[in-house]
Amino acid sequence: MFQKQAKITDYINEQIGQPIVYGENDCNLLCLKMVDIETGSDHFNKLVNQYTSVKEGLTKAKKIIGYSNALEIIKDNYEQTDDFSDGCLLVKEHKEGARKVFHVSVVYSGWALTMDNGFYKNIPAVQADYDSIWRIKKCL
Repeated sequence: MFQKQAKITDYINEQIGQPIVYGENDCNLLCLKMVDIETGSDHFNKLVNQYTSVKEGLTKAKKIIGYSNALEIIKDNYEQTDDFSDGCLLVKEHKEGARKVFHVSVVYSGWALTMDNGFYKNIPAVQADYDSIWRIKKCL
């Protein structure tokens, strides 16, 4: 348990101030990294550096890891909740043309790693813009 917590906090700390770059450092990869830490999967390494746009990322994700958007993998591994907890994911739905996309933030110690003007930053979780909160399923 403590190893997972350390991996999550290390990853969050590495991301603060970093630019959002599709395929290298974006919220879908953030989501995959959290799933990998929690479940032991290797989705992040399979998808990193494989795309340069939202559309290409969604297409590659479907082909390489079997999920066409972040919410699909979240629903398979997390359960919806009303409360913030360490490692939970905040999801916000957006539209990219006709396509639904989901922005993902991760919460730890009451702070949310989120995007702001093309960069990651930590803000109080209660100030984050989200539609739903997800925590890892108990059985994992």
